[in-house]
Amino acid sequence: MIAQSRGFTVLEILMVIMLLGVVARMVVGVIPEKKAQDPLHRWHESARWAWQQAQLEGRIWQMRLTAQRWQLLTLTGEPAGQPGPLAETFWHPIAGRQAQGTLSEGEFYPADGTSLPATLWFLPDGDISQPALIWRAGGVEQRLTLDASVMGAATP
Repeated sequence: MIAQSRGFTVLEILMVIMLLGVVARMVVGVIPEKKAQDPLHRWHESARWAWQQAQLEGRIWQMRLTAQRWQLLTLTGEPAGQPGPLAETFWHPIAGRQAQGTLSEGEFYPADGTSLPATLWFLPDGDISQPALIWRAGGVEQRLTLDASVMGAATP
């Protein structure tokens, strides 16, 4: 009498694993990529980061805004940067993705009719000085506000 085996061979198990891998790779290939992040959200995240850094470092930070771009700077005593508002202080641009940005759609406008560039100041005590700004995109206007009460929020 011949004994019958029960179960699967190693070869059968490896074939099933290989087929599952091929199917998984095809499924991952058709999943859409993450949408580009909203430019206004990126701006708000940069402002929040500058606000936090100003408090952590005990230094003044600044965000310079043009119609379609922003750049973060910090005030230091190192003389290699642009002259600052106080004696022997200098503005130094911050490098990195979070410290600057370009708007692919929409523009900043001063709400009070002044011209750009505008400047946001982030002070070590958590205060934020902000010109009145409006964001225009797709025919829609949105008034932007940044203060300590909204800096903890996820979106502007």
